[in-house]
Amino acid sequence: MQDLKGLVVENIPLTKEIYKLQISVPEEILPEIIPGSFAMLKIEAKGVFLRRPFSFADVDLKTGLVTFYIKLVGKGTGALREIHPGQEISMLLPLGRGFTVMPGKSLLVAGGIGIAPLNFLAREIIKKGGEISIIYGVKNEAMFIPEITKNFKNIEVYSEIPGPGKKGLVLDGLKAKDINSYDQIYLCGPNVMLQAAKPYLQNFSGLVEVSLESYMACGFGACLGCVVKVFSNNEIEYKKVCKDGPVFNFKEVVL
Repeated sequence: MQDLKGLVVENIPLTKEIYKLQISVPEEILPEIIPGSFAMLKIEAKGVFLRRPFSFADVDLKTGLVTFYIKLVGKGTGALREIHPGQEISMLLPLGRGFTVMPGKSLLVAGGIGIAPLNFLAREIIKKGGEISIIYGVKNEAMFIPEITKNFKNIEVYSEIPGPGKKGLVLDGLKAKDINSYDQIYLCGPNVMLQAAKPYLQNFSGLVEVSLESYMACGFGACLGCVVKVFSNNEIEYKKVCKDGPVFNFKEVVL
């Protein structure tokens, strides 16, 4: 983990609710950033005291840019939206435990802004010669990031209300898949999506990993504000999403 300043290169809206923030960071830190890890960004705004956590949506070793997809949810993300190219931003990075990038066939299941870390993961799997299929569920058009569908061929989009892709839920896409044809499955999305998917994936014999979303105050395990229950070694344990995760064995997480 390093506390450093990055230079904002791009900050543009992708939809009414989501924008893309690209930041130039020192090149020596880039190899340490893996899919599923995150950064804590300091937001200079009145009434915003804590850093905010954001998963890396992409890392470009050639340009030195890191990309975040950010959903507008409150004062902090609203203030971050107003940062202009050329401004510096304080960052703690990289933080957390990331995904296990495996060869073979992978199924990636994303709900809403959960597509961000899975976008990065998909690129890394492809770089290692693996194959990917993506199920991407959104609530409405405002949560749909068009450039995601341009990046990958094998992607199915589901929308809760008529909009992009098919009308339906992520679970509809999962049920339509022969999940046993995949070597591993990765998920990220809201708890309601994960709760619906868990019974369906509990008996899958391969690796199943999930990146959990959580409010965080520090990002490195000091504040105990992001504790989650995990069933391990035949007993319930309490883990910190920021330090022990945000990526966990999906079968062990108690939702």
